[in-house]
Amino acid sequence: SLSMSLLATPMSPVASYKGSADEKTDLVEAYRTGDGSMDVIMSNVPLSECSEEDRYREIVEGLFKSGELAPTPKWTKTNSKAAIARRKKAERAERKEFEEDTQAERTKKSKRDDAAMDVEALRAAIVERRSTGFDDLFAKLERKYAAAETEATAKKPKAGPKAGKAKKKAK
Repeated sequence: SLSMSLLATPMSPVASYKGSADEKTDLVEAYRTGDGSMDVIMSNVPLSECSEEDRYREIVEGLFKSGELAPTPKWTKTNSKAAIARRKKAERAERKEFEEDTQAERTKKSKRDDAAMDVEALRAAIVERRSTGFDDLFAKLERKYAAAETEATAKKPKAGPKAGKAKKKAK
């Protein structure tokens, strides 16, 4: 149980809790709850990390010497060299699995980013091609109709005051 004094401090909870009387109280409570099981202690002491197992072991051993706690069969079993080695091996395996999962996630994200970049590049290429095609269409239409307009202008007689008089005289 996390003590109220920990929650009331303006300092970092980790800095004020590690090595405090509250941590020791929580450690003793977890020891009694788990009947000396180091797994229970690690699970129930707030802010505990696997790297602190040796520190907790030293604290509990000190409590044995002072008479506050008595060793239990579970304590002896979970703190044998073989049990400690097993936990450390399991911790390394878990860390390795976590790192592999993290790397796999990064690879997936990278592939998704690459795919997004590919889609974006494709979209840009399509827009460019459409734009170029549209410009080409207008250029062709301008050439076609500009040439037709030039021909039509060349065939038409000039409109003006003299053109109208010439028609009247012909009658």
